[in-house]
Order: sequence, then structure tokens, then C-alpha cells
Amino acid sequence: MKEIVETKQKDRETARHLAERYHYEFVELKGVHLDLDLFHSIQVDLMFRYNFVPLRVEGNALVVAMADPSDLIVID
Repeated sequence: MKEIVETKQKDRETARHLAERYHYEFVELKGVHLDLDLFHSIQVDLMFRYNFVPLRVEGNALVVAMADPSDLIVID
């Protein structure tokens, strides 16, 4: 159990570092209210394939939380 907690903490710190490196906001999804209408408007296979969660729409842009902000192919 201790190893799982340590791994989660290490993963969280790695994610924070990546967000900082690429000048993105780090989003802790635990406790985030997801817009269910927005969530249901996107195909689930796209979210799984590109490993993202839609957060909100700002103007004409979809704001997402993603696992790896260095994956430029997914961002494009």
C-alpha cells in the first residue's frame, strides 16, 4: 500500500513539473466539477485515444486536461 501511495505522489509531482515546464496550469481532477453536457458531447474513444478530459469551452476553444502536455501530436 505504501508503494502505491509513493508512486501516486511521484506521478503527481512529475505531472506538476511537466505542467510548469510547458507553462500550463496543473489541474488536480479530484474534486473538479465536470460539465456533463460537454463531457457527453465528445466521443469517449477520442478521450481515451488522446488521454484527455474536457473541462470547459472558452470562446471557440475547448479547454482540456491532458496527461502529457509534451505530446505535440495530440495537442495538434
